[in-house]
Amino acid sequence: MKTFCLTLGLLMLMLCCCNAIPSAMQFSTAPGNCCFKFSSKKIPLQRVKHITKTHRSCLKKGFIFTTVLQNQICYSSNWALKTYNDKIEGSGSQ
Repeated sequence: MKTFCLTLGLLMLMLCCCNAIPSAMQFSTAPGNCCFKFSSKKIPLQRVKHITKTHRSCLKKGFIFTTVLQNQICYSSNWALKTYNDKIEGSGSQ
């Protein structure tokens, strides 16, 4: 009887834990945007709407350029760093 109660208790505990997992999935600890391929072709600055750095936990560091057409292009060159710094200084924020 003790084994049955213990098994039933563990089963109920497992059911409660499994039920809680889907609601916990909304709190993702994954990094934001990461880049896996980088472009070397520069785009005209008037087509750049927004520039962000890749998340600090991404394996490859770089910058994500969002164009006025909502395309995202990754760069990891000195040109991208300079453009990012100019954009930050010029606008006062990202």
